[in-house]
Amino acid sequence: MLRDRFYPTSQSLESPERVHRTHENPFLVDALKKLSLEGRLKFNREIEVKNKARHLKSISHTMGDASRPGSPTASFITVDSEEIDLIRKEPAFLKRVFEYLGPWAINFIQGRNLSDKRKTEEDAESRAVATEKKLTVYALDVQKLIEEWKLPKGGDKREGLSYSEFREAAGFLLKFEAERTVGGENSNNYKWLDNHFSFWLVHRNSESLFEFWKELEFDQRMERKVYPKPFVASSYENAWSKAENNKSRSFKVKEILAAATAAAMSAISPTAPSSSSNPSSQRPLKKMPKFGAIPTPFQSGSKGKTPVPCCLGCGKRGHQIDEHVNSFHGKLLWVSLVNAIACSPDRGNKPICFAWNIRRECKGCDNLHACSFCSRSDHHAFSWTCRKSPAP
Repeated sequence: MLRDRFYPTSQSLESPERVHRTHENPFLVDALKKLSLEGRLKFNREIEVKNKARHLKSISHTMGDASRPGSPTASFITVDSEEIDLIRKEPAFLKRVFEYLGPWAINFIQGRNLSDKRKTEEDAESRAVATEKKLTVYALDVQKLIEEWKLPKGGDKREGLSYSEFREAAGFLLKFEAERTVGGENSNNYKWLDNHFSFWLVHRNSESLFEFWKELEFDQRMERKVYPKPFVASSYENAWSKAENNKSRSFKVKEILAAATAAAMSAISPTAPSSSSNPSSQRPLKKMPKFGAIPTPFQSGSKGKTPVPCCLGCGKRGHQIDEHVNSFHGKLLWVSLVNAIACSPDRGNKPICFAWNIRRECKGCDNLHACSFCSRSDHHAFSWTCRKSPAP
């Protein structure tokens, strides 16, 4: 919900019994008035942060967690409506003072800008009606198109695209932005998108790291729609380093999963006899671990064939969890994928333990020991306690 005030107020600020502190000294009032707009914004941001701390302390006191309540909140230095319009209508000035704007101010600016945009659109529509200009309106059933074209549904940050498809889509989006935006290729939105896509697509090892940076790219693009921040190369370099780290972590996870798979297969596969002519020389079948049998976590074939993996996320055969794609394999049962890492969706995205979920054997790690199918910790995924058997 958009707020209708540039700065937050509280009951202590609105109380008629409030004793003024910053405005009772005429010399102080005069000094505050002489501050530049940028200086007042910086000063008010500090007041806002301190007021929030006081408010939280009062809450803690009410709950019995603090010995004393927070002190009364301080009032803000006046920023008039003309100055607020300057902030929100001048991009260069907004960029300079953006760090001094709190959530209330940002929401206020977004609300006013949206209101202005709607008013401009209504005025344009009124002029069109006045000139009796006829417009053809086409209604699209978006849901029907998604189903007919088999497009990925919402929530898929990879947007169901391969690297080559993403490159093509980026080019189309840039062309569309140039045609729809006032100013075309000279507009701020077009320049930001151009820099954004250029970084990810021209960067070294762009294609080989695609699956590790695509979700980061999506988040940046969505954040831009909410907060129109300028393109900052350093933040993108940090994101690229994160993608490289995600790839390194993914390789380590695959190594752990491969080792756990081999161990699981050796536990459920009988030992071959050393001689069919001498039964007494045959070795006994290897006993199952104490934690219980693992019925069929992998589809076993004839001797020498590679076992078919089973996904720890959906319980289906034919792929591993780090290869799972919702639009192709179906929804995950409980666990979620964050940058190709299996994590708990309701426990702060903490990574789950693969070794524990496959054989309930872990040498000791900080990852979450809970079933990747249902989140319970009294059984592991491949015990098939919450699911009877792997889906075909």
